[in-house]
Amino acid sequence: MLKVAKFGGSSVAGAEQFRKVKEIVEADESRKIIVVSAAGKRSSDDHKLTDLLYLVHAHLSYGVSCEEILDTITRRLLEIRDELGVSPGLEAELAEGANAIAQLGGEPARVVGLPIPGRDWDHRAAWIRKAAPTPDK
Repeated sequence: MLKVAKFGGSSVAGAEQFRKVKEIVEADESRKIIVVSAAGKRSSDDHKLTDLLYLVHAHLSYGVSCEEILDTITRRLLEIRDELGVSPGLEAELAEGANAIAQLGGEPARVVGLPIPGRDWDHRAAWIRKAAPTPDK
């Protein structure tokens, strides 16, 4: 049997939570597809990454710079990576994503990625593209 497991929010808020997720996944060999969504709050005064991404959209919609918010997101992801002691070089990908977001200027976007098969704990590639226009109804 093939199992898909999804983790997000507080279960991936920081490195310690990622370690717990790893244990959960490794406890069942049939868990072959792992979906990770945006990290949640680590404490009551923290921010969910999803909320920060909504804030980026709002800034872009009003023509306001979102550079500081994107920097916050980048620092958070790199902090998790560093605390886990894993070595994927995320800096270039995060910079490319931030540049792509900044160029959208408030236009709808979607994230497209390819899953890594098996039980690989490396990150997966994702690209931000302008969403195709939808026909008026």
